[in-house]
Amino acid sequence: MKSEKSKSPANQLFLIGKSNSDFSLFTLHFSLYFRTFAQIFNTHNMKEIVLSGIRPTGNLHLGNYYGAVQNFVKMQEDYNCYYFIADWHSLTTHPKPEDIQQSARTILAEYLACGIDPEKSTIYIQSDVPETIELYLYFNMNCYLGELERVTTFKEKARKQPDNVNAGLLTYPTLMAADILQHRAAKVPVGKDQEQNMEMARKCARRFNNIYGVEFFPEPQNFYFGDHAIGRLGQDGQVRGQLHLPLRGCQEHREEGEARCD
Repeated sequence: MKSEKSKSPANQLFLIGKSNSDFSLFTLHFSLYFRTFAQIFNTHNMKEIVLSGIRPTGNLHLGNYYGAVQNFVKMQEDYNCYYFIADWHSLTTHPKPEDIQQSARTILAEYLACGIDPEKSTIYIQSDVPETIELYLYFNMNCYLGELERVTTFKEKARKQPDNVNAGLLTYPTLMAADILQHRAAKVPVGKDQEQNMEMARKCARRFNNIYGVEFFPEPQNFYFGDHAIGRLGQDGQVRGQLHLPLRGCQEHREEGEARCD
């Protein structure tokens, strides 16, 4: 599902910046946001940006639809929405490449069938934006082992799958922060179980701004479909949050509001 990204204006700008020894924040800014520049500034009302992602590990089910997707459809009218298929997040379970590609196509088709309108929202595959990984690197350099190890979702995953405690699981909050902050998202749909990860995203924004002496990243806020964080009943009977959606076909560990099978 990849295109020749090296020929796109955004990636040409990115490569120019990388070849320049004086790689400035100005170049970083436009390499990260060129893709969204036109859409944002062509929006007369300057709608707030809302972001949500889903991991390509299976099909949507009714819990996904009633818990979140139907709200995503409504949000298109009031917000500048970005919905992405989080294929990089799925690498923590060592899936086969062909399975990721097939699942990504399936999820895309189901998003469209549920009413997500590409004329109103931006839908993309995470790995089609390589700048996400560069921002992930910056955030990892500015985060500390102790604070990542204290994240509740990581501790639970490590307890449930002691034979696969990889670095991707540990640094999930910084990749999530890169997903959010590269779009300068104002709001992220989230359940109560994801609030700690959202606080890590805000910490990444503050720390980057303080270290480099800029006001570059806004601090994203939790977005609730009601007045407070609402859980959603998963297929295993557990209440989940709403940022990333667990999908049918996952194994035992449908973790805390994420579309993961860790």
